[in-house]
Amino acid sequence: MNWKGIDFIDIPGESMYMGFASALSNYDMKVILGVTEKQFIIVGSNLPQSLDSVPDTGSDAIVFSSNDGGENIKKTILGKGVCELAINIDSTFYVVVDTGNKGWSSYLVKGDATFENWEIVGTYDNVNIYKIDFLNKDIGVACFYDNNINKAINKYTIDGGITWHRFAHYPDYDINISRIVSEHEVEYLYQNQYIRYNFALGKEEIIATDVFPESYKHQLYVNVSTCKKQLYVSFKKDKSDYKSHIKFIETNEIIKLPKGIKRYTDVAVHGDYIHAMNQDGSWFNYIYSEDRGKTWHTEKLRDFFVTPSPIGYYGKGQVYAEIGYIRAKREERGARLGIRQITE
Repeated sequence: MNWKGIDFIDIPGESMYMGFASALSNYDMKVILGVTEKQFIIVGSNLPQSLDSVPDTGSDAIVFSSNDGGENIKKTILGKGVCELAINIDSTFYVVVDTGNKGWSSYLVKGDATFENWEIVGTYDNVNIYKIDFLNKDIGVACFYDNNINKAINKYTIDGGITWHRFAHYPDYDINISRIVSEHEVEYLYQNQYIRYNFALGKEEIIATDVFPESYKHQLYVNVSTCKKQLYVSFKKDKSDYKSHIKFIETNEIIKLPKGIKRYTDVAVHGDYIHAMNQDGSWFNYIYSEDRGKTWHTEKLRDFFVTPSPIGYYGKGQVYAEIGYIRAKREERGARLGIRQITE
C-alpha cells in the first residue's frame, strides 16, 4: 500500500490560496465519496474552512470529480451555497446544497457518473435536508427540517427527487432514518431497538433489541452504517472514552477497536475488512483488520498530518483524506488530497 498526494494547483484554473498557501486551502471539503478504485467525488464550497453555522450566501457549491484515480480532476460549480451531503446510487449522484438565502434553504442536485450532466431537481425555501438515502435512482427518502415551523418532516420520492410526499403514517415519536430498504419501508434506531417501519401501512417491526450493551445505553455517539448489506453501529460509552466498538446488529457480534478513534473519525467495514484513522498524539495512524477485528495492523503516518474530517473509504484499504506535508521541500509543503491506494 502507498499514499499519493495530489496538489490542486495542477488542476487547470486553480491558484494558490492568498498567493502563498496550497490551492486546496481555497476550499472547505464536506464529503469525500469513493465509488470505485478509480472514481471519487469531493463536495464542499470555495469558502475556506468555514466554521459558520449558516452557509455564506456568497460561496460557490463545488464538486470535484475524477474517474482515473486523481490523474485528472474536474471542478463543477453547482451554484451558490455549500454542498453538505452526497450519495451515489446506480451511477447517479445526489448532492444536497445548503444556502443562506431566505433563512436556511437548500436545493437538491442530481448528476451522472462524470458530472458532465447534472440538474437541480428541487429547491426548498427556508427548509434544509439533513438526511437523504436512495434505494435506486428513483426511490428515496429524506429528512427535511422546516425552519418556518421548526419541525423535521420525513418524505419520500418515486421520481428521483423531483416531487416529495409526506409519509402516509408516522409513529408517535420522532424518527431519525438510517436507511430505506423498500419502496415504503425505512429503518432506524429508537430506544435501543432497531426498527423497520412501513410508512404506507403504519406497520412497525422490531428487527433487533438491546442494540447496545447494558452499560452503553446512555451512549452519546451513534453511527448506523451499511456495507455489503451488513448492518452495524459504532459507539462509545461517553465523551472521554475513546474506545470505539462496532456491533453487527443482525448477528449481535461486538468488535472492540483500538483506543484512539474519536467521534469525528469514521470507521468503515468491507466484508471482514475493518479500517479507520486512529489518533496518536498530533499524528494519525491508519489501522486495519483483515479478519473482522481478531488482529489489527497499524501504519504510522509521519510524513504528513491528516485532517480527521472528512475522510472517505472504499473497499479493502482505499482511503481519501486531506493531508498536510511538513517534511518536504518548501514548495512541496501544504495541503493535498491524500489517497491511500489499493495495490494488491
